[in-house]
Amino acid sequence: MNQSIKRKSIRGIMFILLIILVGAKSYIAKAQSVHNYTYYGYGLSLSVPQQTLSSNISQLNGLKVNLVGYNLGGMIANKYGKLKANIGSYYSGSSTPYEIDVLRGSISGHIYMLRLSKVKAHLFEPYAVLGMSQQVSKFYGNYLSNDPQNVSSSTSQPLLGKVNSTRMNVGAGVELQLENDFQKFIHVFAEVTYGAPLSSSASNSSFSQTKVMNAITFNLGVNFGIVKISR
Repeated sequence: MNQSIKRKSIRGIMFILLIILVGAKSYIAKAQSVHNYTYYGYGLSLSVPQQTLSSNISQLNGLKVNLVGYNLGGMIANKYGKLKANIGSYYSGSSTPYEIDVLRGSISGHIYMLRLSKVKAHLFEPYAVLGMSQQVSKFYGNYLSNDPQNVSSSTSQPLLGKVNSTRMNVGAGVELQLENDFQKFIHVFAEVTYGAPLSSSASNSSFSQTKVMNAITFNLGVNFGIVKISR
């Protein structure tokens, strides 16, 4: 994908996120509640990404990669949705034959589906997710070596290359929403997202044809924050 298409895709996603926030703000004006409020908070979650690789390297082509890690992030939100930014670090599990580390940054818009027609608090709040992420995958191993003796005797896992990928993410989740009398909240959530690839680049020619496909991520975590109320 050339740079022009990549820039247009990124601008399109950011425009959609802007529409989400503007739409949420317009709904506030129609709300029956006498209060308007805004969340400011941060979150921590356990993350289990699963993805498939497409590559001209035989050891990687079609490889299903299971990762585990964590996300840290911040958010700003209102009654109808939120804008969330995360950074995450993940490591390949024992079921993956080659060591792969992943660093991912993302921004996403969330809309509470049950609140679109009427603002009413629910203990469980389902929501839809739309966002964009940038991911760096680091590949370690000896499988690019042409010396069979070196492959079998080496105990270290050298870094072979990196693949950068940009994806559009869509998904859904549900929050268990808890608040106390001091306007501080705890939201426990579970969500799943699917990432469609937009662009990909590699750190060297060996990985130029290696791409991350069929990326699915499961997150289980908790959001903490403060509710600011305006009358």
